[in-house]
Amino acid sequence: YVNTSNYNGSAKEPQQKKKRGRTRRANSDNYDADYTTGGESCDELDENWDREYPSVSSDQQRQEYKRDFDAGLQEYKRLQAELDEISKELSRLDKELDDYIEGSEEYKAAADEYNRLKDIKSSADYKNRKAHCKMLKNKLSHIKRMVSDYDSRKS
Repeated sequence: YVNTSNYNGSAKEPQQKKKRGRTRRANSDNYDADYTTGGESCDELDENWDREYPSVSSDQQRQEYKRDFDAGLQEYKRLQAELDEISKELSRLDKELDDYIEGSEEYKAAADEYNRLKDIKSSADYKNRKAHCKMLKNKLSHIKRMVSDYDSRKS
């Protein structure tokens, strides 16, 4: 067991990786919970999409929305897959580190890769891609709702 009372929130040193059952960090400022609580509420985000994608009123408009949805969906899936891959690899490495002997070459190599991925997750580029992915999800949900509402009114 490693005492974490001197933990400064920086990247892990290979020798400081703790075993299973470790306690949670006291400093939650550096903890990435994979969600954000931005200033915009869901209602504010919906209002923005309502202006860009108001209720569907014609078959032609429905087709335009569908094209936008299909294009956005491809981008969303690609981006989400990239973000998920980083998280999956971090999780795999975290488990792998628990199986290695601290200080071994395998441990050091896995810890270096783990720290590299943590640096990526804390980068501005990663955070921007994550925010863009969230925006796309909101946009796609809104478009889908507008098309569904139109379809149900039509039938």
